[in-house]
Amino acid sequence: MFLVWTVPEFRNPANTKASQQYSEQAGGGNVKPIEAPSLWDTYTSPKDTYAQWIAAIAAIASVGASVLAIVLVARTLNETRKATNAAVRSSEIAERMLLDVERPHLFIENVGAYVALSDEWFDLPEDKIPMPEVNYTIKNYGRTPAIVIEIRASARFGGLPEVPHYHPGEIHDTERVIAVDEPFTPIQFCRTSVTHHMLHEMWLSQTYIEGRTPIHFYFYGQITYKSVSGLTDQIGFIYRYLPHGQSYHLENIPGYTFRRRGEAPQNG
Repeated sequence: MFLVWTVPEFRNPANTKASQQYSEQAGGGNVKPIEAPSLWDTYTSPKDTYAQWIAAIAAIASVGASVLAIVLVARTLNETRKATNAAVRSSEIAERMLLDVERPHLFIENVGAYVALSDEWFDLPEDKIPMPEVNYTIKNYGRTPAIVIEIRASARFGGLPEVPHYHPGEIHDTERVIAVDEPFTPIQFCRTSVTHHMLHEMWLSQTYIEGRTPIHFYFYGQITYKSVSGLTDQIGFIYRYLPHGQSYHLENIPGYTFRRRGEAPQNG
């Protein structure tokens, strides 16, 4: 209906003024130039009835209503999509917060000298000097058990490598579970043979001497563990032995001291 009203040739193809003038000129009866019809003459006709006008106006109104409906539906879908995305983000944040709250948190405590380095060792032959041993406690302060994947620990004299280095015997990959408030206390021994020179330099390390590089006794390590939900975390630590107090002091050395938080594994 709309096409019939808007395209004149569909409305009255054989009876337009232009077609009449063209027919008269072709028959030799009219030599006047063909006059272009006005806009009103193009889209109206004396033969148009009220019913036709009502139908045309109704068609235009229907098209306008359809366009408006499409715009409103598009806006509704866009707002729905925004609301859905916001709900998904809120759900992900809530899930991440829940996992962070419920995940295990391991800490190193009570680092001590199971076999302390003593100045009495100066009186012993070097082949009789005991092997220094360090005991420490791994405690879970989280809300769920920690599944320990690997424990690395080393006790040694001298300077530190740029990155932590471990002897194969210092890497323990036997899986174990550390429950909440059920600490695990391993012991690590020094694999380096102790000499009188090492002991002497270690005792002097507490005193600053210009131009001298002190020798320290270090205990360091890292623990890799995961939660029951699959989140994998890792902690690194390093302690320096203070011979005059026979105690261990926590150090903050890049590459040795860290806490790395992992992400949950992807399904599938």
